[in-house]
Amino acid sequence: MSMQSCEIKKPMNRWLAAILLALLPVILLPFTGQALAAVTVTPASGGSAISADTTGGAYTALAGPVLAEGSRGSIGTGTIILTVPTGFVFSTALNSVSAAVTCTGSNGNLLVLASGVVTPTTTTVTIRVSTKSSVNRKCTITYAGIQARPVSGSPLANGVITKSGTSAYTVNPALGTNGYGRLTEVEGAASALAFSTQP
Repeated sequence: MSMQSCEIKKPMNRWLAAILLALLPVILLPFTGQALAAVTVTPASGGSAISADTTGGAYTALAGPVLAEGSRGSIGTGTIILTVPTGFVFSTALNSVSAAVTCTGSNGNLLVLASGVVTPTTTTVTIRVSTKSSVNRKCTITYAGIQARPVSGSPLANGVITKSGTSAYTVNPALGTNGYGRLTEVEGAASALAFSTQP
């Protein structure tokens, strides 16, 4: 190989290296985007003062929780199971809980649930993600209709709704002390006052 040929190839090699370096972030974007994908969880509200008087009676309605994707495909396919804390039960009214999906962006798949309406058990609310979002789509799942009540008037119960299931995702920011929603039982109204006098 002649010296002249080597001299020509050196600038060419540097030029190719510069091109590859510039394209590297674009090439890696689909992979890094998935690795950094996260879901923001807004806990269910409305359960901070559930009266002990509602034991065996009326249910308290909750608002949420809400699961919001940070980027496409953040919420994986599979089941999302919300479990009531010890000391409480969910209402099992037929088709009483809905899970609405809203999405932003264009192109690609929308996040799809097997059913947007479900019937809870006394301990769980289960939905199933059948298709995850893709390309430029970001989607949010908003629960409505979850209701809970205490199982006993004493001791007063307190705990958080938790998540399990086969749908994988990373929660970021990390869940706080309220988890997917805190349920707190408080004392009921006094039913009667009794006075006695010393004989």
